[in-house]
Amino acid sequence: MGHIKQEIIVRCRQAALFPLTIPDETHHPREHAMSSYEENLRRQQQFLRKAESLISQSNREIIGPMIPEINEARVINFARAVAHLRGRYLQAAFNISNVADGEAPSDAEITNLRKYRDIYEEARKAYEELTHAIERGYIHISEKD
Repeated sequence: MGHIKQEIIVRCRQAALFPLTIPDETHHPREHAMSSYEENLRRQQQFLRKAESLISQSNREIIGPMIPEINEARVINFARAVAHLRGRYLQAAFNISNVADGEAPSDAEITNLRKYRDIYEEARKAYEELTHAIERGYIHISEKD
């Protein structure tokens, strides 16, 4: 959904930079239609700017109180935890690769690998969402360590 919203915003901004114009200054039926089109486009752009602002405000009001003040040390600890989970996942993958030639990994090994991958991927996604929330100002960053 975010990609679609971003694409709409980009297209609206492009349209604002390169508005449609009529080459001659005569008054014919298309001129009124173009003005109407431009007015609708302006209203849509205004709507999107207001919606983006309200969404951002809502995210700050809702997410901010849910996440305690964070600082550099907490973010680094989170990133290190994700790195450990990535390492555990890769370790499980390499353990499977140690099976004898032609022998398939056991169901337990595959289940274990899948479990570690799921845990790592969820933690990675959470870290990405944390950095996104910080970039957008949804979470307060403390200067204290």
